[in-house]
Amino acid sequence: MKQFELVYIIDNQEFEKQLEKLAERFKLINGWSEKEILQFAVNAIPQTKVYLDFLEVKAGEMD
Repeated sequence: MKQFELVYIIDNQEFEKQLEKLAERFKLINGWSEKEILQFAVNAIPQTKVYLDFLEVKAGEMD
């Protein structure tokens, strides 16, 4: 198993506010921070195949 640490950029104010509200709720539920709830979401939704397919297309475009 490989493990990577990535930066997750949210550049939409509506999404930022939604994340802040969710973080407040999760903080009360189990003490999780914004970073921890995003990590949970990324791990819970297996999109690795989507990312790799995207990268295959981009690599093809750059060849």
